[in-house]
Amino acid sequence: MTQRDELERTREFVGSVGGTWALCYPYGSRNEATLGLLRELGCAAALTTEPRRATPEDLLLELPRIDTNDLQLEVVQVAGVDGPVAEPA
Repeated sequence: MTQRDELERTREFVGSVGGTWALCYPYGSRNEATLGLLRELGCAAALTTEPRRATPEDLLLELPRIDTNDLQLEVVQVAGVDGPVAEPA
């Protein structure tokens, strides 16, 4: 099965359940061929593994995401807190 076949099957499945097609890159891996296929097939958005908040300058097919493992750090940075939010149990 080719990458195109896999992406078309995914698009068809999401369409059959009435969703908007978006995806997360496995391990953040992507290249120009993948991005071209996603554009051609109408993917709405795709998430990389870059751990930061998205900005208006980010491309919709290369959006960063915050992993739940990075969430506490993000909360601390946004809150401007210097140090842990809570003491470990």
